[in-house]
Amino acid sequence: MSNQPSTLTATPNARSARCLRCANREQSRAIAQMENVKGFYIHLLVLLIVMPGLIALNFLISPDAMWFNYVLAPWLLALAMQAALTFPILKLFGWQRKVWRRISQALLALFSVAVA
Repeated sequence: MSNQPSTLTATPNARSARCLRCANREQSRAIAQMENVKGFYIHLLVLLIVMPGLIALNFLISPDAMWFNYVLAPWLLALAMQAALTFPILKLFGWQRKVWRRISQALLALFSVAVA
């Protein structure tokens, strides 16, 4: 008898390894989705904390000029894009989702460069 494992014992191990890889992939996707949801809610919380302060500062310093809108509008746009990517309301195909991610990342980069 040889020391080589038979095909009957090797096949279940290969299948179980494949199943483990699938399970790990699904688990990593679930963790990534959880992190995205957590990031969205942190972003929303920061918006809800910072914007009332900026609105109050606007009314105290210059009540005739409403400059807080220039901060609020892009911030809400970024939050809406993050919500659309985090909570897939639209059922997009894979290639559409990739294009949407590229566009949203380009817009976020543009806004971050414009602000800085």
